[in-house]
Amino acid sequence: MKPTPYSEALCRADSVLRSIAMTFDLRVPRLRPGQTDPDQAAQALADARLGLQAVATRADMRPAASVALNELSAAYLDLTSWKVLRGHEAPRRLRRSLTRLRAADVDELVELIPVQTAALGYDRVLLSWVDHGRWIPCSAWTRDDPAEAKAMVIAGSTPSCRAVRELLEDHVVRGRATILVRDARSNPRVHAQLLAVTRSHTYVAAPLVLRGRVVGLVHVDRNSDTGTMDDFDRDLLELLGEGLSLALERATALADLATLRGSVESHAAALYELMGRLEEEQEPWNTGGQTSRPPGPATGGAAETGAYVAPMDGFLRANALRPGVHRVLDGSVEPPCPQAWRDKLTRREEQVLRLVAEGLTNAQIAERLFVAEGTVKSHVKSVMRKLGVATRSEAGAAFHRSMSRASRTLLPRCG
Repeated sequence: MKPTPYSEALCRADSVLRSIAMTFDLRVPRLRPGQTDPDQAAQALADARLGLQAVATRADMRPAASVALNELSAAYLDLTSWKVLRGHEAPRRLRRSLTRLRAADVDELVELIPVQTAALGYDRVLLSWVDHGRWIPCSAWTRDDPAEAKAMVIAGSTPSCRAVRELLEDHVVRGRATILVRDARSNPRVHAQLLAVTRSHTYVAAPLVLRGRVVGLVHVDRNSDTGTMDDFDRDLLELLGEGLSLALERATALADLATLRGSVESHAAALYELMGRLEEEQEPWNTGGQTSRPPGPATGGAAETGAYVAPMDGFLRANALRPGVHRVLDGSVEPPCPQAWRDKLTRREEQVLRLVAEGLTNAQIAERLFVAEGTVKSHVKSVMRKLGVATRSEAGAAFHRSMSRASRTLLPRCG
């Protein structure tokens, strides 16, 4: 595997420190890849510099100490250069990840958060929810082993989703603050079952805040370059957590708006349907000069469709000579004068007749008027009954002939 710029800088620093320890009999720490973060390495170099400066005061050691100081400065410069480049690259990666996350809905965020967090330069990420004080692992991502990601979720859920108050994450939930844990293996408040899978030395936990409350946690335990986590990682993931919280707020708000919109549309459709039924109930029922309502439920509500079937023939006979409608021998209908058929139809029935004349189906009319298809069928039957026609096409033809006749001439008042 090709060494990373950080591993090369760390190896050079470790080599210089070991040389100084042997040459000048100074105690210096050993820098271990995967366990030593950049800040620790920089501090070790700074401590070694102080020791060398003390040795350089001796005349016999001054030349050797000067050479060692130069080597130490070069190692420190390599490490500092890498830290500068990392700081330059991180904002670009963060911006790219947050841009992708802002376009996601709540379900997509569950899958994307671990992946986009890892895109900042990390090998292992765990996403969890916090519900009623319980830490509930949800999804994970690892760079090298998908089975490890599954094992992390299972281990984090054992035993039965730990109470947050028992763990270090309690500081994250209560204070809504990102934490850096440097002593993961020795701290008794670290999740033991999860630690058995990850074997982490250090990790960062960042909160996901929704409406002022921590609802989730993002855990990251291995920087791809350093193999460990440091203050820079904590600060970067703190910024990411804030961006993720905004993305979660947005996705939740959009989901709430979609639910509200569906509820409003449902209520609007029900209102349109109710208005149509009320209009039909208010239509006078002509039976030989007496005005009454058609048969309906005892409660006074809209009559069921079947309630109109029995009196249909009697109604047609009673209205056979109604002004404006005249039957002819071939079974066709002489078009009524425009005002006559308008007087017989409710406003909703007139709307339905116009759409029937346009050739729309019941389903299309229902969609246009925001009512149920069954309601449209009832209106169509009522229109055909009132016009004295047998088919939809006759009703449409009567409408068009009536409109054409009205456009050609002004008719006297009917009836």
